[in-house]
Amino acid sequence: MIVHTLFAQDFVAPPVEWWHISPLIALVSGALLLLVVGALTPTWPRGLYAGFTVLTTLVAGAFALFQWDEIADNGAGTLLSRALAFDTLTQFLTVTICAATLLVALVTADELHRAGSDGPEVYALMLVAATGGVVMAAANDLIVLFLGLETLSLALYVLAASDRDRRASQESGIKYFVLGGFASAFFLYGVALVYGGTQTTNIGEIVQSFQGTVRLDGDDPMVLAGLALLIVGLGFKVAA
Repeated sequence: MIVHTLFAQDFVAPPVEWWHISPLIALVSGALLLLVVGALTPTWPRGLYAGFTVLTTLVAGAFALFQWDEIADNGAGTLLSRALAFDTLTQFLTVTICAATLLVALVTADELHRAGSDGPEVYALMLVAATGGVVMAAANDLIVLFLGLETLSLALYVLAASDRDRRASQESGIKYFVLGGFASAFFLYGVALVYGGTQTTNIGEIVQSFQGTVRLDGDDPMVLAGLALLIVGLGFKVAA
């Protein structure tokens, strides 16, 4: 009876601010177009895959700049039921990530062509990694932060092992995958402990708990252990 009552309740989806998440939509759309169109068409002329990647990052960066101007006029906020932050720091990091992806696509285009690895999947993975980085930059919840981190990491695992003719590439891919798996386990367990101590995964609410109910002077070992595991997990991810 209880289960029937729960399923009988109407599910209300959170409002989606499509314009405000347009940089993410641009990056994901570019990656999907590269994969689908690249698989259905003959090999594109030299440099065209990189050019499409550059165009995609330029569009996403331009959207982020428009959002920055809107935030300057109307103030910061949150998106998707406070899952994502909508502020100038997020837009700055989005522009930075797009610029870095653009430069990587331009710098590696000739080398990939000479190595015979110039295909749509490589550049699509670059865009997927950029998407994960942008999600991390905008995350206002530890679960969303974890999803962005894993999106970034999985794309980089495959990129590291993408040169199938080199044993060093395959070795780097498997080593990165194993270390990344350990780091993800540490990070996720840290999230669980922090949630157990604060009863929330929302970063803003966690900060409020630290300022109010949660003591960080040694009297709450669960939260301190969770924070330590979060730092360890992120430290592994950046090879610290």
